[in-house]
Amino acid sequence: MPEQTSRQHASRYLTLPQFKQYCGLGKRFLREAIKDSAHPLPHFRLNKKTILISTDDFDNWLQRYRVDGNSDLDRIVDGVLRGL
Repeated sequence: MPEQTSRQHASRYLTLPQFKQYCGLGKRFLREAIKDSAHPLPHFRLNKKTILISTDDFDNWLQRYRVDGNSDLDRIVDGVLRGL
């Protein structure tokens, strides 16, 4: 059991290729998210080539983009369609 716990802890920080598989997002999107000046994706840059991303940090970062219910655009479209 201790081995499993240490493996889970070790997999919490993923390289960019590993992280791409974890979240299903493209490498270009992830690189742009890291460079986003308004809301950058938290990461660790170990050297010029190695970037590590914490799955916990990503989950927290992603919550900022959560949309609950209808967006404003959906409400506008619904209103226009009702008026037809």
